[in-house]
Amino acid sequence: MNIRTSTVIACSLLAAALFAEGVDSGLKKLAEAQKSALAQKERAAKSAELGAALLANRKYAEAVPHYLDAALASPADAELYYGLARALSGSGKYEEAKKALALGHDLLDDAGKARWKERFAADSWPEKPFYGLVSAYTKQILQGNGWGAMPDDVPGITAGARDTFYTTSRARAAQQAVDKKQEAMIQATCRKASKDLGSTAILQSLSRSALKAAQKTTGRVVIGNASCTIEASGESCSGMLRGVVMGECTGRGPAGSYSECECTVLMRVPGGQAAVKVE
Repeated sequence: MNIRTSTVIACSLLAAALFAEGVDSGLKKLAEAQKSALAQKERAAKSAELGAALLANRKYAEAVPHYLDAALASPADAELYYGLARALSGSGKYEEAKKALALGHDLLDDAGKARWKERFAADSWPEKPFYGLVSAYTKQILQGNGWGAMPDDVPGITAGARDTFYTTSRARAAQQAVDKKQEAMIQATCRKASKDLGSTAILQSLSRSALKAAQKTTGRVVIGNASCTIEASGESCSGMLRGVVMGECTGRGPAGSYSECECTVLMRVPGGQAAVKVE
């Protein structure tokens, strides 16, 4: 074996030793990183579990720090931001809730974004954490009716959308509920009556406006899956209404009771005003 061959072999052995040492060092670092990641995942899970339990008991303010800790431990988990937003909204921190939603929303793919919109709508009812966020939006809507943004119009989700028509609707609670003096039933039946009346009022208002814009006094107007026929003898509407949600409600009965109530009713019309067609 000549000197050149010996040198090459020695260099190869040294390189192999250094490579082996590097891989071994890298694997050790990887094991440490994995251990740290698992600890953070466990911390996030425990904090989220505590937050969810507090949300279930409507202790929204108390749930906030737990969800915040969970998101800090696992910042790539969009679900933790959703939970944080629910807790913030339930505790009256609406601006902070919108920011949390926007942060989580940025982590989602298109399918995830669609699921979030559906969940938000489902959570936007009385006794749900996001109801306060919906109310915060509807309080900004002027009395009367018109086109506006949906209450779930938060930064990064449907910012600037004006595809919802809103109106205020006044109604009475079911007499049976009033006679029994059952407050929960009184409020529920008054809200339902207001929603039903408001939905019809929205369809009629949209139909009259569309006919007026088309310089007609009678005719049939199609609004999504519903339609209204305006004739000299009156108006009739039919079809399935989708995207109808309730906003802020106020008791208008004696001492502010819900034997009578006034509510904001909103109906999403995909495509907005341009989607209202006169036949």
